[in-house]
Amino acid sequence: MNLPESFPPLSSSARDVCCFSCGADNHVPVDAVTLHCTRCSKPIDLSDYSIDGMSNRKIQTYGEVTIGIRGKYAGSKLKAGRLIVLGALEAQFECDELVVGKFALVTSEGTARALYVLTGGKVKLPGTFRLAEAHIYGELEVEALKAEGILAVYKGGSLVSDIEASSVKVERGAYFEGNIVVIPPPKPEIPVEAPPAAELPADEEKIVPAEETLSGQA
Repeated sequence: MNLPESFPPLSSSARDVCCFSCGADNHVPVDAVTLHCTRCSKPIDLSDYSIDGMSNRKIQTYGEVTIGIRGKYAGSKLKAGRLIVLGALEAQFECDELVVGKFALVTSEGTARALYVLTGGKVKLPGTFRLAEAHIYGELEVEALKAEGILAVYKGGSLVSDIEASSVKVERGAYFEGNIVVIPPPKPEIPVEAPPAAELPADEEKIVPAEETLSGQA
């Protein structure tokens, strides 16, 4: 995998998000700038944020949050569509994509759909980390790692963890320490179609409600 120099803007494609207030599903059109929940009408933040110093402000957005090289976030649980850490993250997090850059340090537990640890980046997490896919060029240490898709450690990368994944790749020159359990990939959901309405045979006697029988004899 050739890791891109930059990731495409989150606004470049349509997506579905959950309201931070009531949890209702909402559809985000392409290039949307603002959004209000269809159920509770409260605003859903799509803004991008940049943290270049010490910050503990509450951030909940489906945009991109970047913690700069001199930045440090130690506030309440940080929620983002994409979280790029170039400095220090010392708070719980929840995001679709977590990108840990060179010299960055992540020491709090959290969840992410996809994880990218770039060369020089270090992630040390407690407990179990669940995600869809992980690409490790730097260092990742976690008690247990469970990936529904691919888990790859590239040349120069390091992974210390007990892992469960449907696909595991460790390149020559990479370091891995732990146990591996290969699990089957999740099966795609197949929509269940309702069976066709049953038809009465031609010779089947039709049952007439009592009300209709009485009215017919009047």
